[in-house]
Amino acid sequence: MPHAHELMRDDFILVDVDDTVASLIGQIARHEDCVAVVLDGTTYKGMADKRWLLASRIDPSGMKLKNLITHRSKSKTQFYVPKLAPDTDLKEICRLMATADVHALPVIVSENKKEKVVGVVHALDVIKELRSAYKGVKAEDIASMRVITIDQDDEVGKAMNVMNKQGIGHVVVVDSKGKLVGILTLTDILLDVQRFPRINVRLPRAASHQKGKHTGFGIGEKQDILKLPVHNILTHVPNCSTVAPEDPVASAIDEMVEKGIASIVLIRKDVPVGIITVKDILQDFGKA
Repeated sequence: MPHAHELMRDDFILVDVDDTVASLIGQIARHEDCVAVVLDGTTYKGMADKRWLLASRIDPSGMKLKNLITHRSKSKTQFYVPKLAPDTDLKEICRLMATADVHALPVIVSENKKEKVVGVVHALDVIKELRSAYKGVKAEDIASMRVITIDQDDEVGKAMNVMNKQGIGHVVVVDSKGKLVGILTLTDILLDVQRFPRINVRLPRAASHQKGKHTGFGIGEKQDILKLPVHNILTHVPNCSTVAPEDPVASAIDEMVEKGIASIVLIRKDVPVGIITVKDILQDFGKA
């Protein structure tokens, strides 16, 4: 069973608390990555990812990361994620990732009583190692067979509210007959709608009246963006990856790793009947 030091990547993004949020966004975009390690000088502070940015009311061009960090207590998105030691085994990595609901964790060693980040373990690299364990397991055995759907003509604002209310990072899109059209993810919203804005952003009205202390996704899009039909920005079939419920989980893992995606829709006669995510696989292996 591999350990963290065998799975980690050592070419991760580093940012400082004195960097602006715009700088962080730019690095994530340039490197086509989903996470960055945040330091205060040489001291490890936490991990920032795309969902962290989506959950914030910010001025990316002017706000520094250290100011944004203080607001994390009001968000559902993790910032202070679990830390891995180089010898953390695969099962524990899966358990920690699934519990924290994150797609990357830092590998940290102590040097002169200080923590040093030596690598980052990504969820897709982890599930790739799990492939052989799931050759004989059907996708429907670990997938969620309760599918959250919206109509392709529904507005983006509604999709955001559905994802926020359900605590999910994606929603399946169907046509008037209930057949699969595609899947809308947080990444679609961040990349296709926001285009990594460098101007002031504000909390959209459609996501500002949620229960609890968190502020919804707080993406800050313009009002006309909220009213766009979701089919304008979603990932369309055949680019939306699918498997049959009886297909092996190993096939879903192959698709996720090849395309760099975190979820796959289960379909029967073009109708979505379930969804399997990276978290489902990590959670299942971590509890075994």
